[in-house]
Amino acid sequence: MIHWKRVQTGAEWGLFYGIISWLLAFGFSNQLYKKEVWFIILTRMVSGIILGMIRLPFLWWIKGLLVGLVVSLPLACSQVHWPDFGWTKGFVVTLITGMIVGLLIEMSIRNKYNKKPAAEEQE
Repeated sequence: MIHWKRVQTGAEWGLFYGIISWLLAFGFSNQLYKKEVWFIILTRMVSGIILGMIRLPFLWWIKGLLVGLVVSLPLACSQVHWPDFGWTKGFVVTLITGMIVGLLIEMSIRNKYNKKPAAEEQE
């Protein structure tokens, strides 16, 4: 069963972290096109929506890292061809930030809807 409040919270945190990721990418290159900016923001927002929807039998932090990695993979592959990016600034950094954002979104959802904070929770 999907709890829509969790999905909404995940989407909101995904939008927030998407804007933060865009600002970080803007620090690498000021030559980002509109479609690239929207791709960055929407990728992070999709991470939040997926994390709000699914309930996997993994630990919360493993779920956040996995979803962040999988959802950021298309963005990372496309950033290899963007100007001023490449394998190190584009691919690797995007996967790492995607995993961090997935972890932060899952922790934010857990802290809002669970009785115990995510740092004290043991599954």
